[in-house]
Amino acid sequence: ANKAAAREKKKARTEKESEEQMRQVQLEEEKPDPSKEGMKKKKKNAEQKAAETMVEADENEEANKAAAREKKKARKEKESEEQMRQVQLEEEKPDPSKEGMKKKKKNAEQKAAETMVEADENEEANKAAAR
Repeated sequence: ANKAAAREKKKARTEKESEEQMRQVQLEEEKPDPSKEGMKKKKKNAEQKAAETMVEADENEEANKAAAREKKKARKEKESEEQMRQVQLEEEKPDPSKEGMKKKKKNAEQKAAETMVEADENEEANKAAAR
């Protein structure tokens, strides 16, 4: 009878200890794990930093696009000004084809004048011979 009582007592004590262990495990699971809290905080910070970096990258990309547009616009303006300057130079310098025409015209006029003088001289000679 004493052995049976001792066994019952031991069994009850083991069950009580087992329940206490289960309760401790439950409490451990419910309370926040400081190492996990740190990981959550790090993860949150990393996500926030990544989001900020992406926003910054988008802003940089926009700024780069705007700068590229400005650069392209400035280049086009410079090219346009250069073309205008070239046109101005072309208009100011003498046109060789026109120079040639002027020369030909001058030569033709000179030749015509010489021919007229010659004709007048021949006419004078003919009149003199006729007299």
